[in-house]
Amino acid sequence: MVEQKDDRERIKAFCESRLNGEKLIETPQHENCKVAVVIPARGEPLEQVLNLIGSLTRQKGISPDSFELILVVNLEKQGDSREIKTARFYNSEVLGLPKNTIGKALQRQGIRVFVVDKSSPGLEFEDCNVGRARNRGVAEAVKRFFERGEDGIIIQTDADAWFADETHLARVVRLFERNKNLIGAAGGIRYELNDWVLGHLNFEPYWQNLVLLKQVKRLWQFDPKETKKCYVDFSGANMMSRAFATALIGNVEDRSGGEDTSFAIRMHELARARGLEVRDVKDEFRIATALRESHRTPVNFKCFRGETLEGPLVEDPRKSNFRTWWRKECPTVRKEDAWHRWTAQLPLIPLRKLWRELLAGAKARSQFIEAQKLRLPKEFLDPTGKNDFSFLWND
Repeated sequence: MVEQKDDRERIKAFCESRLNGEKLIETPQHENCKVAVVIPARGEPLEQVLNLIGSLTRQKGISPDSFELILVVNLEKQGDSREIKTARFYNSEVLGLPKNTIGKALQRQGIRVFVVDKSSPGLEFEDCNVGRARNRGVAEAVKRFFERGEDGIIIQTDADAWFADETHLARVVRLFERNKNLIGAAGGIRYELNDWVLGHLNFEPYWQNLVLLKQVKRLWQFDPKETKKCYVDFSGANMMSRAFATALIGNVEDRSGGEDTSFAIRMHELARARGLEVRDVKDEFRIATALRESHRTPVNFKCFRGETLEGPLVEDPRKSNFRTWWRKECPTVRKEDAWHRWTAQLPLIPLRKLWRELLAGAKARSQFIEAQKLRLPKEFLDPTGKNDFSFLWND
């Protein structure tokens, strides 16, 4: 991929801009390493992260020394809200992974898991967001490959995702080895329900609410001009690319949402300029991810909309009505799960109304609807078993 005279300097500049003054991973990259999986983690319970790591330990057709995992545990510097304190607690558990019993067991299996601390006091990002966290991890992955002279593969995903297919990594390696001009591949996702949702009597409204929310986000991001310009869209939960090409485009923008769109546009521009290829492989390379909304949802909405949504999904959890319900109805449930249950029981009207208004004002309404109809049955697990998404399109 290093083709032009200044490519090496540009790759070095990207790494230096992201890693200047940072504490780097001390263990050298294994000489057989072909894939680096980079994941930002903020406030993720340890069991969720272990679910992801467990899916890596079950990978077949690829040896453990052929891949490594880089977790960027991150948190903002400002604030002492209850949510941030909770996130810091979960982060501390993930940060302790390399030294605990599970971490040592992974080492004995040859599974290489590295944790980058951008959460402990004094180490936080000045302006913390998911794009910045991705860039921190990707820069280190690129540097490790670059020092070996290996244009390896970087897979970017999320901490609540997991590799359901046990041959996923081996197939990714074959895809890039057999297609030398391929610099980027957009993988697919399959949403799955959290355990508590499956056992919840009123899970269907919750499921519909989240599907609507995902679609509202997509519609805010949907731009027919960009779609024509960039015909393969990427999801941050499953982005695959060659390391050096990733550095040359600067990976993603430092932002709280929509960073995957910037990645897609930049990757296509590089491919067009050099006669290389970016491919849509959503059907062949799907990973599973939890169907949920994180605590960063209001931040993402501000990014897309420029204002905070009014409605049940962003209502302040500190309000007394939520606290009273939580303490009375489910005092043993942790706050994040309780909040999901609370929003599941609230009316769907505000979000549905917003969805209709956005569709009515969309310049390419029919194109958007047809594109999403094709994607939905493959991405979402319908808890009714009917694969019926008509509630999105029918009044």
